[in-house]
Amino acid sequence: MQVQKTGEARKLLLIQGGLLVLIPLAILPLGATVAISGFLGGAIAFVSSLIMFLLVFRQYRAQQPEKVLAKFYSAEIAKLIFAMAAFAMIVLNVKPLSFATLILVYFVIQVLPALLIKNG
Repeated sequence: MQVQKTGEARKLLLIQGGLLVLIPLAILPLGATVAISGFLGGAIAFVSSLIMFLLVFRQYRAQQPEKVLAKFYSAEIAKLIFAMAAFAMIVLNVKPLSFATLILVYFVIQVLPALLIKNG
């Protein structure tokens, strides 16, 4: 169980990392502001997933389900706090910024890899 779930989580992170590079390059023709905003949105999604991975799978033991559940909840809270703080810092400090691109790329990098793994 541990190897399979850790493997899927690693695969998710690899896909997210690839998208983090590819999406900003793909939207670069739309302008530097759009590409940078996309990269920052993707970076928030990737780093928050990395935080979740490290907190949950660092000392993973499937034999203790109550502790695994507690790890998931605390990791999700840490992930959300990081994401909110990162969004706030970027919106307040990065000028010019394409807010729509920031949010859209965050969403794509957060959701698309999970759909790919589920259907793959």
